[in-house]
Amino acid sequence: MRPRWFRRNRWGLVALLPLIAGLLSFQVKDVYTRLWTEKPREPVPVGEGGWVAYSDARVRLISLAPATDVKGRSGDTVILPSSVIIWRARIAVEGADAEDALGGCDVTVEAGDGRIFSGSPTELDDTDAVSYGCLPPSTGYTKGSPYELATSFVLPRDATPVAVRIVLATQLPRYARLSPR
Repeated sequence: MRPRWFRRNRWGLVALLPLIAGLLSFQVKDVYTRLWTEKPREPVPVGEGGWVAYSDARVRLISLAPATDVKGRSGDTVILPSSVIIWRARIAVEGADAEDALGGCDVTVEAGDGRIFSGSPTELDDTDAVSYGCLPPSTGYTKGSPYELATSFVLPRDATPVAVRIVLATQLPRYARLSPR
């Protein structure tokens, strides 16, 4: 009678176990990197007056409220379906090189139930509510001076915003979480 398959290949299978363990360890590190360090997980502490020091700049939420004055390119008031509301966040930014420090940021809003919504959604592309991340205004701005950002969000009626997040890929997993006072 011929030996069975496992008996014939037992030493090959034993040698295969360390190889499999080695491959899995590389994958565990990759999963850790993707799930932990590449996601915003650590909010930066809020300082005095609601200011958050983040990436060589200071940011503070001025207001977060429904926007009723969003205009289209033709000057008409934008009307979206009744199932959504446009929210606008106004953010104060200061720091010697704030525009360079925050240049490639992503601004999102966090709802009370944990959902995250991006700033300047496609529903607002043809409106005056389009924002360009954390860059200062294109007119009337002097390098190094404080400036204000205005970012709009479209949220379902059942979502209540509780905070605005500013995220920079170079600062992950840390992010600025700005809450209304």
